[in-house]
Amino acid sequence: MGHFIKELPYSGETSSTEGHQSEILPTKEMERINRRGGFMVEEDESLLWWSLAIEHDDIRAAEDRYLEKILPDRTPEQREEQRNIGTFLNKFTTSPAFKQASRYGNFRFTLSLSDLLKMYREQICGGEKPVLRVYGTTVYKPEIMYSVLVHSPCVDEFNEYPVLGDSSDDAVCVYKENDVEGEAEGHIVWRAQAMSKTQKVGLTINQLDKIVETDGRVYNTYYMWDHVTLALHLPHQTLRVDREKLIKNLTACEADEPFLGSKILSLSDAQTKVNTLNN
Repeated sequence: MGHFIKELPYSGETSSTEGHQSEILPTKEMERINRRGGFMVEEDESLLWWSLAIEHDDIRAAEDRYLEKILPDRTPEQREEQRNIGTFLNKFTTSPAFKQASRYGNFRFTLSLSDLLKMYREQICGGEKPVLRVYGTTVYKPEIMYSVLVHSPCVDEFNEYPVLGDSSDDAVCVYKENDVEGEAEGHIVWRAQAMSKTQKVGLTINQLDKIVETDGRVYNTYYMWDHVTLALHLPHQTLRVDREKLIKNLTACEADEPFLGSKILSLSDAQTKVNTLNN
């Protein structure tokens, strides 16, 4: 798990969504971010919100860790047979948290957590390590949102919130800091509680042959899906990013349902807008 995304809809207005403190941003805001070379919040806001981006490699790595945990003594032949069967975890990771499509719009910036924290440390914290805190758990009818707050160590207005720890095996979300000088900033570990809105398959663990696969049965089990958001404390400041890097990390995406913006572009039209920025 290493990337966070800033999702930007194609919209003619600014509005709040689902009680989130993030904003739905119009296309002109996406273009303005590129022109000014960075991210900032509105005058009456202080937090810049990002969503967690889960990639295919993240899912495969989580599957490998799970297999090693439950079947650590597999032979090379059994491991090869498991690879031939193919991935099973992607049959469960079907909630909006794992989709490439977005409920918020047709554009997104994607940056690694390490890059975000490094830029924040250098630009906002004067070179000191930022503080990560458990900002809260928000429950909606279909979903649960876990929020992680990032702020400068010289800011004390958030002391009431607990520091995001790194040692609990039971916590839904932890921060693993890298203490090696010159290495990446660290990473967030999210232990998803519900990966599907509707679970349609089950899992079979063959202890004799040491193989894990879906069981072939059809289920319709409904869950409240969960996800993680990152809130950067950024009052009256701009988190600057090199324009070339901004454009490189800007992508078009399909709109998902329920769509929370005001206007939907086709994927091809959204891609055309992204392509014009590269010219």
